Amino acid sequence: ALAEPSTTTRARQPRGTRRRSAVVSRRRRPRRRVRPLSSRRSSSLADSRSARAPLSSPRRFCSSRSSRAMGAKKAEPELGSFDCVYSESGSTPKVGKLHVFKTSLVFKAEMFGMDKTSVSIKRKDLDALDATSALTLKIQYKKTKTLDLQFTKSRKPYELIVAKYKLSSTEREGFSVNDRVKRNGDDGTERTYAPGVGGLMRRGKDFVTDYYENGNEKLKRLLKDASRLGGAKIPPTPRLPTVDCEEVVSRCLFVRVIGARDLLAMDSGGTSDPFVVLRYRGLEVSSRTIPLTLNPHWDETFTFNAPPGKEELDDSDEVELMVYDRDFGGLNDFIGYCAINMAGVKVSDGDAPQATAVTKTTTDKGSTKASTTDKASAKAFTKKSTKASTKAALREPLVAANRTSPSAGAGSARRRREWIKLVPMPKDHGDAKSFDLNHVKERLMFWEGERLISGAIEVETWVGNRHDEAFRVAGVPALIKPDADAEKSLAHYVDPVTALLRVEIKKGRNIMNLDDDGGSDPYCEVALVDPKGVKPESSQATHYIDDATDPEWDRAFNFIVSKPYGDDLELRVYDYDGATSFDDLIGKAVLKVSELKVHKGLKNAPEERWITLVDKEGKDANEKGEKYGDILVRAYLDEEYFEHLHGGDANGRVGRLSVDVLGADGLEHPTTTHVVVKCGPYWTRTPNVEHSSKPRWNQRLRYPVFEPAERVTVALFEGAALNAKYLGRVKLQLSTMEDGVRYCSKFQLMTQDSNSGAVKKTCTLEVGLQFDYENGGAKAAAKYFDPLLPEKWYLQPLADDERERVIKSQKEMLVKRLAQASPPINEVCSKILLEFSKHEVNIGSIKSSVARIQRVAAGFDKIGAAIAYALSWDSVILTAMTQCWIVYLVYYPNMLMPTVLLATALWSLAQFPGRYQRVLDRAQADEWLSQGLPFAPPTEEEERVKREREEKEKAEEAAAVKAREEEEKELLKLSKEEREAKETQKKLLLEKKRAAEKAAAEKAKAEAPKETFSWESLNPLAALQKQMDEVFAMITLSQSILDEVAGGLERVAGVLSWEEPRVTAGFLLVILAAAWALVYVEVVTRFFVKIVLGVVVKTVFTIVSPSTLKFGASAGILFAMRHPAILPDEKTKVLQEAKARAAREAALAAELANEEGDDEEAENAAVAPPAGPPPPPPRR
Repeated sequence: ALAEPSTTTRARQPRGTRRRSAVVSRRRRPRRRVRPLSSRRSSSLADSRSARAPLSSPRRFCSSRSSRAMGAKKAEPELGSFDCVYSESGSTPKVGKLHVFKTSLVFKAEMFGMDKTSVSIKRKDLDALDATSALTLKIQYKKTKTLDLQFTKSRKPYELIVAKYKLSSTEREGFSVNDRVKRNGDDGTERTYAPGVGGLMRRGKDFVTDYYENGNEKLKRLLKDASRLGGAKIPPTPRLPTVDCEEVVSRCLFVRVIGARDLLAMDSGGTSDPFVVLRYRGLEVSSRTIPLTLNPHWDETFTFNAPPGKEELDDSDEVELMVYDRDFGGLNDFIGYCAINMAGVKVSDGDAPQATAVTKTTTDKGSTKASTTDKASAKAFTKKSTKASTKAALREPLVAANRTSPSAGAGSARRRREWIKLVPMPKDHGDAKSFDLNHVKERLMFWEGERLISGAIEVETWVGNRHDEAFRVAGVPALIKPDADAEKSLAHYVDPVTALLRVEIKKGRNIMNLDDDGGSDPYCEVALVDPKGVKPESSQATHYIDDATDPEWDRAFNFIVSKPYGDDLELRVYDYDGATSFDDLIGKAVLKVSELKVHKGLKNAPEERWITLVDKEGKDANEKGEKYGDILVRAYLDEEYFEHLHGGDANGRVGRLSVDVLGADGLEHPTTTHVVVKCGPYWTRTPNVEHSSKPRWNQRLRYPVFEPAERVTVALFEGAALNAKYLGRVKLQLSTMEDGVRYCSKFQLMTQDSNSGAVKKTCTLEVGLQFDYENGGAKAAAKYFDPLLPEKWYLQPLADDERERVIKSQKEMLVKRLAQASPPINEVCSKILLEFSKHEVNIGSIKSSVARIQRVAAGFDKIGAAIAYALSWDSVILTAMTQCWIVYLVYYPNMLMPTVLLATALWSLAQFPGRYQRVLDRAQADEWLSQGLPFAPPTEEEERVKREREEKEKAEEAAAVKAREEEEKELLKLSKEEREAKETQKKLLLEKKRAAEKAAAEKAKAEAPKETFSWESLNPLAALQKQMDEVFAMITLSQSILDEVAGGLERVAGVLSWEEPRVTAGFLLVILAAAWALVYVEVVTRFFVKIVLGVVVKTVFTIVSPSTLKFGASAGILFAMRHPAILPDEKTKVLQEAKARAAREAALAAELANEEGDDEEAENAAVAPPAGPPPPPPRR
């Protein structure tokens, strides 16, 4: 297709056609496919064609074309390009290049046409470069945005950009900022314009362009300045190193222990009961025990959090495995030791949740094949290849890459599966790192010499994400010894993915009879059991049914579980034998929680199924062959019930929150301090600053936001991780913050003394908060139309006590999980940040809720005081205007509602200028609420006014008491008979009430299901404890109700005070629209009533006089009531004709009847015999 036409072909064409074809050929030649440079140079045809064509060289053509595709200027030179990977939390990484131009940085994805992602950053928008990591370059631009790029070495692009853009270095190595004046051109040089009309036009064009680009920012700045008119001074925004919490906390190191072979026989029978212990950075986790084998197969997966701040693991990140023989009741026997070298593994492989991704694997022949990694493998092309080889690769069948080829090293993005030989414990292994009693036993048994270790273990390792499917069943390690070095760096945590485990026990069939009568008294116990025995058992039971072999319980139970799902669900059926003996176990069934179905939606719940009961040995019948029976059960997991507590879904993100932890000041003495930040499901712990009264962190943390109603909490603690002491906190609801506005201040921290309960000030904490919306706030606005909780909380609600128990269990689970992290967050700190006191009996919580309600009520008092001030003549102008308004409403009462609505809108708009300061005030510590104070502790003047008010209230109370005493004296003056009658009536009413209550209690007791007895019921202390638990539950429920009431009142009061700007803006629009509608209706009504009808009536009376109208009305009435014979209409004529016809027909019928009567008489007279003498009269 690229060959030129031959001379023979040209001779056959006409002359004009031949010339045009040559021109067309030369014009279209640059658009043809450009082959590699080496092939062009080696091809004589290409050389001759390029020599004939009046074009620039192919290399120059490709460069200009690629420059235009990158979005740069046409003649702008490229300073350099670097291969990299663009990774964003929650999305698949993009492989491409970073192109450095004179005025811009451009990232262009090169995924062979499968991805067209492109990010361009102008030089003037560049804020800072962060290359503190050896593999990651973070480019901060436009003050709030960050571009994270992964390189093999980030130093080279960093040095090039710093040198060419003349960035300023900071004290932190690898971190530079752009502090050049932005009044210059894009390249940093001062703009110059040529004299004359052309220069003037260029100056005007640049002015219009700059104004257009910065118009939106100027509008935002104007609104920000308007909201800051309350006197708040905004400090400048510092340039700080930024850490993305979601990206770091989601990275996980997975270790899958598959099995072992040829282990040592440690028991007398020539076998062992092996299990594996894994250790990594002070964390430890154990596998299950496989009995009586030397070739065990575990196939268990365990997960460890990847170390923060590392882009590539090194020699210190080895995973240790110790194999032991389980000796029940004694010390375990040591079988062998091995270590997995993780050096070279890239932590960035777990940045995004792994769906099925395409990677390339180089075979021995050098060809490229496409392979499919599973969800835990890393993903992305890391080398360039030609389009032809890629198309050939995509034609190959996709295969599962569960195993790594022998050429794959530790740094491979795929899984690494290998056999590791077991060896003795290294002699240089420090006791602080590896000490345990099992190893001491091994040393004591073989003190004469080292024992020969044999066998090997098969493991598989990879770096993944906490949203991977493998995380669902992975084992979570526990802390065995705090790592002192871990407290010297940033640590990130995340709430576990929790789910509601619902178990419905329907009925049983053919339950074995263990009694002498007609059947057992069965009941079913549902227990959530940790197979490793680390966590305590949680159980609930149904009621028992007398003498039943086919009982019907129909009970439902709810448990809360978290990923990874490693617990077992045990269903135990007992025969109830009363309170004087132990209940007999009939049978049980064990279900793996990880194997249960996950129910989604509101319909089509998993089907019920019959489960066979077995004994402890796993048999379904006893020695006589009698079956234990079956039970009908429905058990499933519901992860949607707590989906509002989870994070990581990039599609559900409404924005990003930046938290600047700067420093503290005002500590009483130099001490060790650290800060803990909580935002939604994410936690961050800053490094310890030791022996300082003014600690500084200067760290920026970034969190994804999925719900604007969430709160961010920044708490300061004193001391190390295990014995941290609470110094105070700053908390703020995210919805109160405006888009892109940075709220920064030195907040006063307070704490409450645990002994005296007094609130004291500790120090100040400097914190900056900024909430940046996505898509201009469209997603955040859409959240206001969604319920705060998932729809299942409303359509399938739990009982109040059940909901409280489930929420408390979720927080308790989180507290235990954080206490086992590295470094740990102790129980006191986590409970404070989780506000755990709401779920416990806490008088301070009740006082706080009451104080919040009083604070809202004080706002209504201010409104009343404002109305009284408007009518008090303290301000003559205001009172005169108010009276004019009242007089206007007297004459036009229909304008009452429009004016009230308009006044409400104006009052709310007047609150807008001081909104920025009110947001800062709202973030201040409010520990004084726990003492029942609705506002901060008063000053001396406020104390004096308060005392005067209290004295006045006491006087009024004394007067009221005196009035009641006088009433009692008057009652005593009544006659004795009247008092006795009243007392008798009261006694009768009280007896009737008690009888009704007793009857209702007996009826409820008779209808209530029979619950199982326990030995605790015979213990009076246990019964008392049960009553105390019920009282505590009632008080806790009251606390929750008070807290919800206070929160609801605060939200209602905050609608007009710009507490949530989007809600207030929408409410004002509704108010103004309603006022306009009422005014419009009033105006339209007046127009039709007074103008249209008035004009019509006046016109009619002008044309016709009133006398004429009266005469016409009278004539019309008489004409309507006239006789039917006078001027009959068509209808009347028809009726008259019908009546006349009917009359004629009636007369004719009568004449015919008379004629027929005369003829009958004549006939009778002719036929009758002659008449005889009359008969004689009768005798008396």
